[in-house]
Amino acid sequence: MAAPYGLFGNETELPRTTRSNLPYEVESLTYREQWIEGANQTTVVCRVKTFDSPVWVRDMVGRVYTTGAAGSRVLRRDLPERNPFYPEQWCTRVEQFDQGGDPTGDPNLLVQTGTWADADPTTGASGWPVTLWARYRCTFTGMPFKLLTDDAVDDLDALGYEAELNRYVERRRVVVAREQQFPGGNFRIIPTGEKVQQTGFKVVPMADVEYRWWRVPVDSLPLTALNGLIGTINSAAFDTGEGGYNFPAGTLLYTGFDDNEKMFDPDGVWCCMPLVVRFRWKGLRDSGGVVRGWNYFLNNKAQPVQVSLDGTTATAKPYEESADHVKLFRCEP
Repeated sequence: MAAPYGLFGNETELPRTTRSNLPYEVESLTYREQWIEGANQTTVVCRVKTFDSPVWVRDMVGRVYTTGAAGSRVLRRDLPERNPFYPEQWCTRVEQFDQGGDPTGDPNLLVQTGTWADADPTTGASGWPVTLWARYRCTFTGMPFKLLTDDAVDDLDALGYEAELNRYVERRRVVVAREQQFPGGNFRIIPTGEKVQQTGFKVVPMADVEYRWWRVPVDSLPLTALNGLIGTINSAAFDTGEGGYNFPAGTLLYTGFDDNEKMFDPDGVWCCMPLVVRFRWKGLRDSGGVVRGWNYFLNNKAQPVQVSLDGTTATAKPYEESADHVKLFRCEP
Protein backbone atom coordinates (compact mmCIF):
# COMPACT_ATOMS: atom_id res chain seq x y z
CA MET A 1 0.00 0.00 0.00
CA ALA A 2 1.37 3.41 -0.99
CA ALA A 3 2.25 5.84 1.77
CA PRO A 4 -0.37 8.59 2.29
CA TYR A 5 0.38 12.04 0.93
CA GLY A 6 1.96 14.22 3.57
CA LEU A 7 5.10 15.67 5.04
CA PHE A 8 6.24 12.35 6.48
CA GLY A 9 4.72 10.15 3.80
CA ASN A 10 4.42 10.55 0.04
CA GLU A 11 5.71 14.09 -0.63
CA THR A 12 5.20 14.05 -4.41
CA GLU A 13 2.00 16.15 -4.35
CA LEU A 14 3.15 18.71 -1.78
CA PRO A 15 4.05 22.30 -2.68
CA ARG A 16 7.78 23.04 -2.68
CA THR A 17 9.83 26.19 -2.35
CA THR A 18 11.15 27.69 -5.56
CA ARG A 19 14.75 28.11 -4.44
CA SER A 20 15.55 24.93 -2.48
CA ASN A 21 12.70 22.61 -3.52
CA LEU A 22 11.73 21.95 0.10
CA PRO A 23 8.33 20.26 0.66
CA TYR A 24 5.73 21.65 3.04
CA GLU A 25 2.07 21.21 3.86
CA VAL A 26 -0.59 23.91 3.50
CA GLU A 27 -3.57 23.61 5.81
CA SER A 28 -6.48 24.37 3.48
CA LEU A 29 -8.97 25.50 6.09
CA THR A 30 -6.58 28.21 7.35
CA TYR A 31 -6.53 30.14 4.07
CA ARG A 32 -7.73 33.74 4.61
CA GLU A 33 -7.90 36.72 2.25
CA GLN A 34 -8.00 40.35 3.41
CA TRP A 35 -8.84 42.96 0.81
CA ILE A 36 -8.09 46.22 2.59
CA GLU A 37 -7.42 49.53 0.88
CA GLY A 38 -3.65 49.90 0.67
CA ALA A 39 -3.01 46.63 2.52
CA ASN A 40 -4.37 43.59 0.68
CA GLN A 41 -2.95 40.33 1.99
CA THR A 42 -3.48 36.59 2.28
CA THR A 43 -2.56 34.36 5.22
CA VAL A 44 -2.17 30.60 5.35
CA VAL A 45 -0.76 28.08 7.84
CA CYS A 46 2.05 25.79 6.69
CA ARG A 47 3.73 22.82 8.36
CA VAL A 48 7.37 22.02 7.68
CA LYS A 49 9.97 19.58 8.98
CA THR A 50 12.05 21.01 11.79
CA PHE A 51 15.21 19.95 9.97
CA ASP A 52 14.18 21.98 6.89
CA SER A 53 12.74 24.98 8.71
CA PRO A 54 15.76 27.39 8.75
CA VAL A 55 16.24 27.14 4.97
CA TRP A 56 12.49 26.97 4.37
CA VAL A 57 11.95 30.30 6.16
CA ARG A 58 14.68 31.94 4.04
CA ASP A 59 13.11 30.50 0.91
CA MET A 60 9.68 31.86 1.82
CA VAL A 61 10.76 35.46 2.52
CA GLY A 62 13.68 35.56 0.07
CA ARG A 63 17.24 36.71 0.58
CA VAL A 64 19.65 39.43 -0.57
CA TYR A 65 23.41 39.28 -1.10
CA THR A 66 26.15 40.79 -3.25
CA THR A 67 28.56 39.27 -5.76
CA GLY A 68 31.60 40.53 -7.60
CA ALA A 69 34.96 42.01 -6.70
CA ALA A 70 35.49 45.24 -4.80
CA GLY A 71 34.47 48.20 -6.92
CA SER A 72 32.10 46.20 -9.10
CA ARG A 73 29.68 44.62 -6.67
CA VAL A 74 26.23 43.67 -7.89
CA LEU A 75 23.16 43.19 -5.72
CA ARG A 76 21.51 39.79 -6.11
CA ARG A 77 18.10 38.78 -4.78
CA ASP A 78 16.24 35.49 -4.38
CA LEU A 79 12.64 36.65 -4.45
CA PRO A 80 10.09 35.59 -1.83
CA GLU A 81 7.49 32.96 -2.63
CA ARG A 82 4.41 34.18 -4.51
CA ASN A 83 0.78 33.55 -3.71
CA PRO A 84 -0.21 31.08 -6.47
CA PHE A 85 -3.75 32.52 -6.59
CA TYR A 86 -2.67 36.20 -6.61
CA PRO A 87 0.83 36.39 -8.12
CA GLU A 88 1.35 40.03 -7.13
CA GLN A 89 1.28 39.05 -3.46
CA TRP A 90 4.61 37.95 -2.00
CA CYS A 91 5.50 36.26 1.29
CA THR A 92 6.68 39.01 3.62
CA ARG A 93 6.09 37.50 7.05
CA VAL A 94 6.57 34.02 8.57
CA GLU A 95 5.52 33.52 12.20
CA GLN A 96 5.96 30.24 14.04
CA PHE A 97 3.10 29.52 16.44
CA ASP A 98 3.19 25.75 16.96
CA GLN A 99 5.49 22.75 16.94
CA GLY A 100 5.34 19.08 17.89
CA GLY A 101 6.20 15.49 17.10
CA ASP A 102 8.92 13.13 18.31
CA PRO A 103 12.27 14.09 16.69
CA THR A 104 13.18 10.41 16.41
CA GLY A 105 10.68 10.39 13.53
CA ASP A 106 13.22 12.21 11.37
CA PRO A 107 16.68 10.62 11.30
CA ASN A 108 18.18 13.89 10.03
CA LEU A 109 17.64 15.41 13.46
CA LEU A 110 19.67 12.62 15.06
CA VAL A 111 22.66 12.42 12.73
CA GLN A 112 23.48 15.99 11.75
CA THR A 113 26.04 17.96 13.70
CA GLY A 114 24.60 21.43 13.11
CA THR A 115 22.03 23.61 14.79
CA TRP A 116 19.50 21.02 15.82
CA ALA A 117 22.03 18.56 17.25
CA ASP A 118 23.39 21.40 19.38
CA ALA A 119 19.89 22.07 20.67
CA ASP A 120 19.24 18.44 21.57
CA PRO A 121 19.28 18.02 25.37
CA THR A 122 21.10 14.70 24.95
CA THR A 123 24.22 16.58 23.75
CA GLY A 124 24.40 18.70 26.86
CA ALA A 125 24.57 21.86 24.77
CA SER A 126 21.74 24.40 25.11
CA GLY A 127 19.11 22.08 26.50
CA TRP A 128 16.47 23.65 24.24
CA PRO A 129 13.82 21.23 23.01
CA VAL A 130 13.69 19.85 19.50
CA THR A 131 10.51 18.66 17.78
CA LEU A 132 9.74 16.84 14.57
CA TRP A 133 7.80 19.61 12.82
CA ALA A 134 6.84 23.29 13.15
CA ARG A 135 3.83 25.27 11.97
CA TYR A 136 4.06 28.80 10.60
CA ARG A 137 1.54 31.46 9.68
CA CYS A 138 2.67 32.94 6.35
CA THR A 139 1.49 36.35 5.14
CA PHE A 140 1.50 37.24 1.44
CA THR A 141 1.27 40.97 0.75
CA GLY A 142 0.84 43.26 -2.23
CA MET A 143 4.03 45.33 -2.32
CA PRO A 144 4.41 49.08 -3.06
CA PHE A 145 7.22 48.32 -5.52
CA LYS A 146 8.12 45.76 -8.16
CA LEU A 147 9.93 42.52 -7.40
CA LEU A 148 11.99 41.40 -10.39
CA THR A 149 14.42 38.51 -10.74
CA ASP A 150 18.13 39.02 -11.25
CA ASP A 151 17.79 37.99 -14.90
CA ALA A 152 15.02 40.54 -15.45
CA VAL A 153 16.97 43.48 -14.04
CA ASP A 154 20.11 42.37 -15.89
CA ASP A 155 18.13 42.54 -19.13
CA LEU A 156 16.91 46.03 -18.25
CA ASP A 157 20.44 47.07 -17.32
CA ALA A 158 21.62 45.94 -20.76
CA LEU A 159 19.00 48.26 -22.29
CA GLY A 160 20.35 51.21 -20.34
CA TYR A 161 17.96 51.21 -17.35
CA GLU A 162 19.56 51.29 -13.93
CA ALA A 163 19.11 47.81 -12.44
CA GLU A 164 18.18 48.49 -8.81
CA LEU A 165 15.85 51.38 -9.61
CA ASN A 166 13.56 48.78 -11.15
CA ARG A 167 12.89 46.70 -8.03
CA TYR A 168 12.58 47.08 -4.26
CA VAL A 169 12.35 50.88 -4.69
CA GLU A 170 9.29 52.67 -3.35
CA ARG A 171 8.76 56.14 -4.85
CA ARG A 172 7.09 59.01 -3.02
CA ARG A 173 6.65 62.65 -3.94
CA VAL A 174 4.61 65.63 -2.82
CA VAL A 175 4.18 68.23 -5.56
CA VAL A 176 3.34 71.83 -4.61
CA ALA A 177 3.16 75.20 -6.36
CA ARG A 178 5.63 77.83 -5.14
CA GLU A 179 6.09 81.46 -6.11
CA GLN A 180 9.42 82.50 -7.65
CA GLN A 181 10.04 86.25 -7.94
CA PHE A 182 11.70 87.88 -10.93
CA PRO A 183 13.67 91.19 -10.99
CA GLY A 184 12.34 94.50 -12.27
CA GLY A 185 8.74 93.42 -12.31
CA ASN A 186 5.72 94.92 -10.61
CA PHE A 187 2.07 94.13 -10.91
CA ARG A 188 -0.19 96.92 -12.20
CA ILE A 189 -3.77 97.79 -11.50
CA ILE A 190 -6.32 96.97 -14.20
CA PRO A 191 -7.22 99.14 -16.16
CA THR A 192 -5.20 102.14 -15.00
CA GLY A 193 -1.75 100.52 -15.23
CA GLU A 194 -0.73 102.01 -11.90
CA LYS A 195 2.02 100.01 -10.14
CA VAL A 196 1.38 98.22 -6.85
CA GLN A 197 4.00 97.38 -4.27
CA GLN A 198 4.23 93.73 -5.13
CA THR A 199 7.23 92.28 -6.89
CA GLY A 200 6.34 90.15 -9.86
CA PHE A 201 6.43 86.40 -9.47
CA LYS A 202 5.71 83.24 -11.42
CA VAL A 203 4.18 80.05 -10.04
CA VAL A 204 6.65 77.17 -10.32
CA PRO A 205 5.86 73.49 -9.55
CA MET A 206 8.25 71.90 -7.03
CA ALA A 207 8.28 68.61 -5.15
CA ASP A 208 9.83 66.82 -2.21
CA VAL A 209 10.85 63.40 -3.52
CA GLU A 210 11.78 60.23 -1.65
CA TYR A 211 13.12 56.92 -2.89
CA ARG A 212 12.83 54.14 -0.31
CA TRP A 213 15.22 51.35 -1.24
CA TRP A 214 14.26 48.24 0.71
CA ARG A 215 16.40 45.45 2.10
CA VAL A 216 19.84 46.79 1.18
CA PRO A 217 22.87 45.17 2.89
CA VAL A 218 24.50 47.69 5.21
CA ASP A 219 28.03 46.59 4.29
CA SER A 220 27.28 47.34 0.61
CA LEU A 221 25.71 50.80 0.95
CA PRO A 222 27.00 53.31 -1.64
CA LEU A 223 28.35 55.60 1.06
CA THR A 224 30.83 57.38 -1.23
CA ALA A 225 27.95 58.62 -3.39
CA LEU A 226 25.49 59.08 -0.54
CA ASN A 227 27.88 61.38 1.31
CA GLY A 228 29.75 62.92 -1.61
CA LEU A 229 26.85 63.94 -3.88
CA ILE A 230 24.78 65.89 -1.34
CA GLY A 231 23.82 69.26 -2.80
CA THR A 232 24.32 68.23 -6.43
CA ILE A 233 21.83 68.12 -9.29
CA ASN A 234 21.44 65.37 -11.85
CA SER A 235 23.54 65.85 -15.00
CA ALA A 236 21.43 63.34 -16.98
CA ALA A 237 17.81 62.20 -17.08
CA PHE A 238 17.10 60.19 -13.94
CA ASP A 239 14.74 57.29 -13.14
CA THR A 240 13.73 56.60 -16.74
CA GLY A 241 12.58 52.98 -16.36
CA GLU A 242 9.02 51.66 -16.33
CA GLY A 243 7.09 53.35 -13.53
CA GLY A 244 9.91 55.85 -12.98
CA TYR A 245 9.49 59.61 -12.56
CA ASN A 246 11.78 60.41 -15.53
CA PHE A 247 13.28 63.64 -14.19
CA PRO A 248 15.03 65.75 -16.88
CA ALA A 249 18.68 66.71 -16.37
CA GLY A 250 19.27 69.54 -13.92
CA THR A 251 15.85 69.36 -12.23
CA LEU A 252 16.59 67.05 -9.28
CA LEU A 253 18.58 68.28 -6.26
CA TYR A 254 19.93 65.54 -3.98
CA THR A 255 19.46 66.68 -0.37
CA GLY A 256 20.52 63.69 1.74
CA PHE A 257 19.63 60.25 3.04
CA ASP A 258 18.33 58.37 6.07
CA ASP A 259 19.80 54.97 7.00
CA ASN A 260 18.46 54.79 10.56
CA GLU A 261 16.14 51.81 10.10
CA LYS A 262 18.16 48.57 10.12
CA MET A 263 17.52 44.95 11.01
CA PHE A 264 18.88 41.44 10.46
CA ASP A 265 16.90 39.60 7.81
CA PRO A 266 16.18 35.83 8.09
CA ASP A 267 19.39 35.07 6.22
CA GLY A 268 21.43 36.89 8.89
CA VAL A 269 22.23 39.90 6.67
CA TRP A 270 22.27 43.33 8.35
CA CYS A 271 20.01 45.42 6.08
CA CYS A 272 18.54 48.90 5.75
CA MET A 273 14.76 48.58 5.96
CA PRO A 274 14.64 50.95 4.09
CA LEU A 275 17.41 53.28 2.95
CA VAL A 276 15.66 56.61 2.27
CA VAL A 277 17.21 58.85 -0.42
CA ARG A 278 15.77 62.39 -0.55
CA PHE A 279 15.59 64.95 -3.36
CA ARG A 280 13.89 68.22 -4.30
CA TRP A 281 12.54 68.75 -7.80
CA LYS A 282 12.03 72.04 -9.63
CA GLY A 283 9.88 72.09 -12.78
CA LEU A 284 10.41 75.59 -14.16
CA ARG A 285 9.20 75.70 -17.80
CA ASP A 286 10.23 78.10 -20.55
CA SER A 287 7.90 79.56 -23.20
CA GLY A 288 8.42 76.45 -25.35
CA GLY A 289 7.31 74.11 -22.57
CA VAL A 290 10.81 72.75 -21.93
CA VAL A 291 11.44 71.94 -18.25
CA ARG A 292 14.42 73.83 -16.85
CA GLY A 293 16.07 73.08 -13.56
CA TRP A 294 17.85 74.52 -10.57
CA ASN A 295 20.46 76.55 -12.47
CA TYR A 296 17.77 78.56 -14.25
CA PHE A 297 16.34 81.77 -12.82
CA LEU A 298 13.67 84.18 -14.09
CA ASN A 299 14.71 87.29 -16.00
CA ASN A 300 12.73 90.55 -16.00
CA LYS A 301 10.37 89.07 -18.57
CA ALA A 302 9.59 86.12 -16.30
CA GLN A 303 11.42 83.69 -18.61
CA PRO A 304 13.92 81.09 -17.31
CA VAL A 305 17.56 81.81 -18.15
CA GLN A 306 20.67 79.85 -17.20
CA VAL A 307 23.09 81.68 -14.88
CA SER A 308 26.67 81.35 -13.62
CA LEU A 309 29.08 83.48 -11.62
CA ASP A 310 30.33 85.50 -14.62
CA GLY A 311 27.78 84.76 -17.30
CA THR A 312 29.80 82.10 -19.10
CA THR A 313 29.23 78.36 -19.14
CA ALA A 314 32.81 77.66 -18.06
CA THR A 315 32.43 79.00 -14.52
CA ALA A 316 30.64 77.68 -11.48
CA LYS A 317 26.86 77.69 -11.48
CA PRO A 318 24.70 78.10 -8.36
CA TYR A 319 24.13 74.35 -8.11
CA GLU A 320 26.88 71.84 -8.79
CA GLU A 321 26.12 69.34 -11.52
CA SER A 322 27.00 65.78 -10.56
CA ALA A 323 27.53 62.56 -12.36
CA ASP A 324 24.26 60.74 -12.86
CA HIS A 325 22.52 60.12 -9.55
CA VAL A 326 22.23 56.41 -10.33
CA LYS A 327 25.45 56.07 -8.29
CA LEU A 328 23.21 56.43 -5.25
CA PHE A 329 21.66 53.05 -6.09
CA ARG A 330 24.79 51.00 -6.78
CA CYS A 331 26.49 48.83 -4.18
CA GLU A 332 29.98 49.47 -2.89
CA PRO A 333 32.31 47.03 -1.10
